[in-house]
Amino acid sequence: RARSLTSRAPADALRFAALATELAHRRSEWVQAGSAYRLRGQALRVMARHEEAIQAFTAASDCAELAGDAGFAAQVQIGSIDSMGMLGRYDEAVALARRLERELRAVGEEIHAARALCNEGSIHFRRDRPSEALRCYESAGEILDRGEDPLISAAVRINRANVLTQLGRLDEAMGL
Repeated sequence: RARSLTSRAPADALRFAALATELAHRRSEWVQAGSAYRLRGQALRVMARHEEAIQAFTAASDCAELAGDAGFAAQVQIGSIDSMGMLGRYDEAVALARRLERELRAVGEEIHAARALCNEGSIHFRRDRPSEALRCYESAGEILDRGEDPLISAAVRINRANVLTQLGRLDEAMGL
């Protein structure tokens, strides 16, 4: 229920996340605690409280590591990439994106690795580095087009089209 509230009622999502986190800690259910911290981070991002969001994503990763789940530990940090970018911490965001991509690929989490690549592309786009952004979006698109989420695949195509337009490659952009 809290997950569905994240974008439309982030304050409510924060309350649900706090309760879920408390219960999971009491029971030493570290994957559930990690999920609750991730939810907290997502709600905080919606509220533009990016420093707190990064702290929540780090706590989520710490819980996943306690559970022995390296893939989940990397996955829950993906939201930090965008938050770091929003805070102007671009180099740190790119470094995190690249590290998470490597870690996620190493455990077979290709879709999540592609999401890290998408976030890296967004950082490059914000920094007016369209060629680097395009490289990320194209690599991510190859993976996401094989996945089961047509919405994320379409979002990456839109990002690619924006970059191609910026590069003056309108025919390619229109072909997406």
